[in-house]
Amino acid sequence: TSTWQASHTYRSVILPLVVFLPLFWRFLQCLARFRSTDQRWPHLGNASKYGAAMLVTVFGALHPLYTTLAATLGYQMFWYSLFIFSSCLSFWWDVVMDWGLGKLKYGLLNDR
Repeated sequence: TSTWQASHTYRSVILPLVVFLPLFWRFLQCLARFRSTDQRWPHLGNASKYGAAMLVTVFGALHPLYTTLAATLGYQMFWYSLFIFSSCLSFWWDVVMDWGLGKLKYGLLNDR
């Protein structure tokens, strides 16, 4: 017996879309803020955080398309590298830019 969670449509289409769409909307919001303010920083930096997360989602969804062992290993190494880069970028952005932590002049705390 197979359930709907194990179906190809759910795992390869619906789930990636549910993850991708909020990232895409935030990406577009960051680009709109850049267009309205003409300030590259921080808006394009924030957009890059969402862009990297979208790439992780897309390449994660495409992973099952590669079937040979050599292609799968190379693809997985690329995806893991992209995943680690995106996670580090998101962590840094959230901690330093959004929360204001990690600034030496404030003793690694925020300015408030």
